[in-house]
Amino acid sequence: YCPAISNGRIGSAQYVIFGNSTGYDYSTDGASWAASTKNAYSLCIWDNRLWGIDTGGQLWYTFTVGSGEVNQAVVPLVANDKCYLFVGPDAAGEPILYCYTDLGLFAYDAGNDRFIKTAIGALDYDWPYGVGCRVWNGKIYIAQRTAVLEYDPSSGTARLVGPDRRDGIPTAYLTWVVSMCVT
Repeated sequence: YCPAISNGRIGSAQYVIFGNSTGYDYSTDGASWAASTKNAYSLCIWDNRLWGIDTGGQLWYTFTVGSGEVNQAVVPLVANDKCYLFVGPDAAGEPILYCYTDLGLFAYDAGNDRFIKTAIGALDYDWPYGVGCRVWNGKIYIAQRTAVLEYDPSSGTARLVGPDRRDGIPTAYLTWVVSMCVT
């Protein structure tokens, strides 16, 4: 299990937040800490709010870190599923929430309070190697074992990219590639 970590600005305060299945701890200065008991398996900051997903797939948000969490949509999960919440571009390039699970990549439709399945279906990977989702140049990159999958939200297409496109990665470089995908 990789703990949920988020940092960013909400209102005028800069936060660092560590979450887990029993709650989350947060600080604005790194010296003093407070805690919430809201289940926070995965966290991110978007739309001037702290967003989290609990171990059952329940999405929630708060404008006031540590209290007032409001439940929203539920992302589909399978038993013992892991999920990773992050911000990425939609088809028009605007930032939205995404959740990556063992069932694939889901986009959060805030206007209708629901998760929509993207072109990225269930992938063949073992956690923790699958927790690496990064956004770059308007595309989403997902670590899949030693390969990297690129999802283009503007076209709704996915393709395999990176060093493992042909005959695989030599064993001597395997650890390096995996660490690059998940850091």
